[in-house]
Amino acid sequence: MESSPIAGKSSEIDFGRAVSPCINCPVRSKNICSVLLGPHPQPVHPDWQEHKRVRAHKNIKSTGERIDRLSVICDGWAFRFAQLPDGRSQILAILLPGDVITPTRLLDDNVLFSVQALTDLRYCGYSSALLKEKLIADGAVWDT
Repeated sequence: MESSPIAGKSSEIDFGRAVSPCINCPVRSKNICSVLLGPHPQPVHPDWQEHKRVRAHKNIKSTGERIDRLSVICDGWAFRFAQLPDGRSQILAILLPGDVITPTRLLDDNVLFSVQALTDLRYCGYSSALLKEKLIADGAVWDT
């Protein structure tokens, strides 16, 4: 079995297709991932999820950047901020595991506010195109 960064547990392998490392996530049941993945994450669609790591003090997203994924923090802390005209930054929110990185408009094409890692951070990005398909096809998602 392959080592997973989530909570120090190992991920499962299903006939050569990796099961989402989200299966061992301690906050999955309390955030949007529980709706997207259900109680038992299935083998990962190659384009559905993308897990990334970012070092502390690095930008994850920048204002105006084009986005193609809905990203959720798996481990670590970040903050959302606006750059003021005089060069200072205004912190708008502190983000913890389970928080959506850019929730102001989940299906927008561009980031409205910058997001920076406060600590070393790991996050999961869900494909916006596949997410839109899932939301349209599965009316039950709207009921949760």
